[in-house]
Amino acid sequence: MSLRTSSVGGGIIYKLINSSPVASLITGGVYIGTRPADSKKEDVVVRPRTITMDSGQKQFIDILAFVPDIKVTAKTFEPDIERLSTISKALLDALNNKHAPAWSSTVQEAEDQIEVDIVNFHAAFLRVYFIIYEPIEL
Repeated sequence: MSLRTSSVGGGIIYKLINSSPVASLITGGVYIGTRPADSKKEDVVVRPRTITMDSGQKQFIDILAFVPDIKVTAKTFEPDIERLSTISKALLDALNNKHAPAWSSTVQEAEDQIEVDIVNFHAAFLRVYFIIYEPIEL
């Protein structure tokens, strides 16, 4: 079955991350869509966005790498900047300028540290530009 949906690009990016050093670098897992609500580990989340329906279908895929903050005092936490940077670089290496006959991916935007709506966590953020050139068999 030939599919050209947002799940195709997300699935390929998910596989690229899981087959890269990122999978063993993080303490948690790699997920599509959302991560477990109670996770206290380093997790990577792949969030496919809407795909265009023209020839050479294009989409953006957002990648968030969640990292627990460092406890400084009993009541003070700060971002683990070194860890965020390490994971962000590994993701960039895994996803930027990757090509196959049917698709390509390029990182369009990357930030080592963003605030998220989770207490005592920060995340690295990457936005991947993904193009499907021809139907992909799943």
